[in-house]
Amino acid sequence: MLKVPCKRAKCDCWVHHASCYVARIGLLMTRVEEGIVEWSKTSKSSTLAVSSLADGRLATFRHIRVAAIASALSLLAVGCSSGNDTSEPIEEAPTSTPISTSTSTSAAVVPGASSEDTAPPTTLDSIVAGFGVNQETIRVGLSLDLSGPLSGVDSFVLDAQIAYFDAVNASGGIGGRMVDVVALDHASDVDAHIDNVRELLERSDRGVALIASVGGDDLAQAVTPILVEEGAMGISRGHADLGRVASSHIVQLGVKTCVDAYMGASRLAETTSGADDAPLSVAIVSRSNTFGNQSARGARLASEEAALDIVYEYRGDLDDVGIDEVADGLILNEPDVVWVASSPRELGNVFLGVAGLNRAWRWGGAFQTYDALLLETSIAAAVSELYTHTAPIDLFDSEQSTDRSAQIRRALPDIEYWAADSVSFGWQQAELAHQALLAAADSGELTRENILASHRPEASDLLETSFFAVDHEQATLRSPISRAGSVGLTEVPGPEADPASARSACASGS
Repeated sequence: MLKVPCKRAKCDCWVHHASCYVARIGLLMTRVEEGIVEWSKTSKSSTLAVSSLADGRLATFRHIRVAAIASALSLLAVGCSSGNDTSEPIEEAPTSTPISTSTSTSAAVVPGASSEDTAPPTTLDSIVAGFGVNQETIRVGLSLDLSGPLSGVDSFVLDAQIAYFDAVNASGGIGGRMVDVVALDHASDVDAHIDNVRELLERSDRGVALIASVGGDDLAQAVTPILVEEGAMGISRGHADLGRVASSHIVQLGVKTCVDAYMGASRLAETTSGADDAPLSVAIVSRSNTFGNQSARGARLASEEAALDIVYEYRGDLDDVGIDEVADGLILNEPDVVWVASSPRELGNVFLGVAGLNRAWRWGGAFQTYDALLLETSIAAAVSELYTHTAPIDLFDSEQSTDRSAQIRRALPDIEYWAADSVSFGWQQAELAHQALLAAADSGELTRENILASHRPEASDLLETSFFAVDHEQATLRSPISRAGSVGLTEVPGPEADPASARSACASGS
């Protein structure tokens, strides 16, 4: 059940105020829709390329809102217990509106469990409980963009984590306790994100034991001092080199941004032929943030190592003016290879800026640069022909992710293929949180400090970089993952940079 506390009511039972849930859920989803509509209007030149991305996310959120409201309304038919109900009154909700999961009662297999995980759970009385933990529950926090530009990704991260921990709860929980997921919306605003993390790490049982999503590179860096101060663990979707202090508290799910770009740019160079045996020419286009800067750095180091000719670099905002400048720069310098570190919408705009010129440049980009919904736009054929996707090797429908994909299909069968990788990412974040909580419970101490100390170091290096060809004709983006389908990616074997060399170059290069 989705629980959305309402500020206006104190009540003895969630069920009494189902109408309040309806209003809160409706407001949340309306704000998400408004954000998507505004997003689709942000660039005149992007209308043709990205409108279906926005429409796809909008349709999905409308579906979620209808389902959520229907679920809330169904509660009206369920009565609370009698007047002897001992449940505590619900307190005023904090400034941000949390969304949490309740205990699932259906039978389920614990996601990611192996035969080694089947020992009897540690008993309640033998575990020392810290902030965010009591005799009944363990609270896991998320700070996500649920109404801003990344809501189309983070909403599915939330779905995945709720589904994952519902399965954990149905199998007995952790140390005899049920897991509650508490999510706060930052709408991609750094200040709001900082406020969320401070609220989540409140030093009481209203706080959380750990934060299973602290955002990407810039957001994770912004809250590092809070995590350090509170001795808490955070899990990030970012891959930048955050430094020693941040890395001691933040588990990054994936390959480092610089290494990812180094290997991706190297692969592009190795599989692209230049004119008349001349050195390949390279253009590097990136946003002016931590992700963009480190991705550009990796591509630059790889180009220098391979003696490629970097003919054009752009680092800055990729708004209408920036897109025009990039298009002019690419047309003027005619690179053989273009490396892009941006958002999917911006990638689509860059493609549009040079559309119709019949340029055969090879394109590549970091993991966050590509979105499967580009294959529903006017540039689908060009992306399929020219773009190589650099990404973690265990995407949703890759061979390396067979077991996880099967678990996700059982838990969320109606998710469509275009959202599957976002769901898979959220699922993997939940796996990391689960591993740390299990280890801490087994050691007899569910405190923030011990949870941080108990996470397995190798967990932050679970993924390897691989390379994928794109095929829009193969993709079945609107099919539910419970049916046979594809996101249109096929892993491409072949020569690739040595990961050790890439890590060494990124660690020492300027």
